[in-house]
Amino acid sequence: MGGIGGGFTERFKVMAKIEEMTGSEVEQAAGNLSGMTKAQMVVRANSQTEQITAAWRLVAKGRNWNVKSIARGAGGMKRNIDIAGAMSNAYLTIQLEAGVAA
Repeated sequence: MGGIGGGFTERFKVMAKIEEMTGSEVEQAAGNLSGMTKAQMVVRANSQTEQITAAWRLVAKGRNWNVKSIARGAGGMKRNIDIAGAMSNAYLTIQLEAGVAA
């Protein structure tokens, strides 16, 4: 990020559910920015994933993603939440963008 040499250091690998937004969803969310892809990623909350901040870059699906926001809960991915909703805090929902400057 920021054009400074040296790159990033891999911290850890984790299983995740990633859903890319469709073109119309991206246009509504960002005002018709071409070349930009947005996605939502859900991971289990644990000591590693809770370290993730908006300063991080994630690599998934062969792309570099900028972290835009992080929220506790499964963010509408209902199959990850039990009937009572007790598992909703067991997940983090991370909003991502690719194809734009950080």
